[in-house]
Amino acid sequence: MSGQMAELYERLKGMSAQFFTRMIGRLDLKEDVDTDILQAVIQSHLNYYESRAIGYSKQHPKAAAMESFMPFFEQFLAMIAMSLRGLLKDDGKG
Repeated sequence: MSGQMAELYERLKGMSAQFFTRMIGRLDLKEDVDTDILQAVIQSHLNYYESRAIGYSKQHPKAAAMESFMPFFEQFLAMIAMSLRGLLKDDGKG
């Protein structure tokens, strides 16, 4: 990774942690949900898909277009949605 790309990547990682902290703070979570553990779970999912995306980029260096990484992002979002499903308070609709 070039110097500029590495710097941008590190800045984005810092921003993502802030984003997920804010997101968790806005969720209507069940009372017994430990937000620190939830933050760790989200970070674990992020690390997993980040590792897969980096591995993909190493195997396919010419496929650097953002579209190439969308499946990893979509899988990450699906995993987060699944993880949160049981942690949110019941809204009475289901």
